[in-house]
Amino acid sequence: MVQIVINMVDKLTVVKYTFEGSKFEILVKPDPALDYKLGKTKEIAPILVSDEIYSDSSQGTRASSEKLQKVFKTEDALAIAEKILQKGDLNLTTDQRRKMTTEKRKQVIVFIAKTFVDPRSHLPHPPLRIEQALTDARVSIDPFKSVEEQVKECGTILFCLKINWCFEKRRLANKWILESDTRNTGSSKTKRDR
Repeated sequence: MVQIVINMVDKLTVVKYTFEGSKFEILVKPDPALDYKLGKTKEIAPILVSDEIYSDSSQGTRASSEKLQKVFKTEDALAIAEKILQKGDLNLTTDQRRKMTTEKRKQVIVFIAKTFVDPRSHLPHPPLRIEQALTDARVSIDPFKSVEEQVKECGTILFCLKINWCFEKRRLANKWILESDTRNTGSSKTKRDR
């Protein structure tokens, strides 16, 4: 019995929709539901686990027909489920979220590498440097936002890259001071040591 329940939980997820304080939920299969949300599938029937509309699926509480009629102007379960799936929030599985986030992260890295250049060399930033800057800045990627939005919100990435550039410039400036002092005075002391 326990194994059956665990297998069922792996094969379904909840789509939640709230309208004027009324909550509605449907049970769906995770992968087909994600395909529907992404526009890859148009058919609603194979996505649904059941044709019941719940007010609380964890308790098994079904939504009343009066509420359904009031909010959706119909009692047709498939039409209501389609509206809930279009407008509601799909709970992604951990694997789905990880896969989508990884893919979106790669898209953001490629976009930055193709769009922005290193101010020192006027060459594109290497993808590895961008990925490291993302990691160092602890930027979280939202799998549902566009790449352009992500880059605008990830100003910290560019700031982190600029810090690396400033650090290099400062180090080169110190080296230049050291070399110029050695040539002029014959000593290896910097201006700060005098």
